[in-house]
Amino acid sequence: MDSCYLARTRAFDCMLFALAYYCLQQDKPSKKKIFVLGIISLLWANLHGSSMLFYFAILAVFAVMNLIPDFQVGNLFHRQSKENARTDFIALVVSILIGMINPYGIKLYGYALFHNVSYTKDGVHEWYKATFLFYPIVICLILFFIFFVLQKKNISLKKIFPIVMMLGMTGIHIRMYMYMEIAMIPMLLEVIKTMDSTLFVKCKMFSKNALVMIVCGCCSCLLFAETIREYQSCKYEEVSTGLIEYLKEKKFQRAYNDYDLGAYLIYNGLPDFVDTRADFFDEETLSGANCFRDASFNKQGDIEKFMDTFQFDAIILNQKSAVTIDYLLSNDWQIDYADKESEGQRKYVVLIQK
Repeated sequence: MDSCYLARTRAFDCMLFALAYYCLQQDKPSKKKIFVLGIISLLWANLHGSSMLFYFAILAVFAVMNLIPDFQVGNLFHRQSKENARTDFIALVVSILIGMINPYGIKLYGYALFHNVSYTKDGVHEWYKATFLFYPIVICLILFFIFFVLQKKNISLKKIFPIVMMLGMTGIHIRMYMYMEIAMIPMLLEVIKTMDSTLFVKCKMFSKNALVMIVCGCCSCLLFAETIREYQSCKYEEVSTGLIEYLKEKKFQRAYNDYDLGAYLIYNGLPDFVDTRADFFDEETLSGANCFRDASFNKQGDIEKFMDTFQFDAIILNQKSAVTIDYLLSNDWQIDYADKESEGQRKYVVLIQK
């Protein structure tokens, strides 16, 4: 539970993935299943297309699993279903074709592989790899333990393998854990339904259904509380109106801004240097903007080379970039605007040449 569940395009992924995962878990092949998965592909492509490859990977995994021969190892079992495999493969092909109905066509599918520069994967949080002790992973591992200990029925490979796959994929992309959490929910509810509620309440105060509702209610309350907390922490990080009004008045032609500020400038109708649309900029520009902000260039003279290349007439920096600000102040730049010490806003300064 974190900011990936807030109002951002990734929220559509969560809803669409939950619906797709439910369809894929159904054992009866049908044309309706193909239709629904195709519609999901169309919506996914136009709401958050950069993650489409993951959706196709999930469809392919379920199709391949249905071709695996029957087996049972301990409590883990699998039943081959070639009819389901055929349905899932058709759904995969249909989804790929329908997903091309978007403003970018087939090029959308190559975004994560070819158009997303390595800088974003090295320097942007949502492209980081998750560590093993990352708390959502720990929670899921605990739930796995509960599942295997308390589950009274045999366990289907179709319920286990996708979650294991997504757990492994967090080593590539940290945001993968949110799909894993969603996939864990039906498994957890199934476990609760097989449990005898008297294990917890001797006087039989709760039925199994009531216990399920209590667990769901607690999880919903935790998610809602976390979302409210995230919202309250984010709303105080807005860029000050004073800075926006100052920039509109000055009308700079080439102002430097950092990666995080760009979206605010665009929203307010102001030109920006870089922003979070990382694929719009070459890697040298993005990494240079970041190194300039943090004063982290590798070679002496790189900061001067960066400034000479772009010929800024103003530089907007967060006041936390103290080293860069001090460097500029000692090199014929002066502060022309500074945010007041008002609580909660990101505090920026604007420097211009003397």
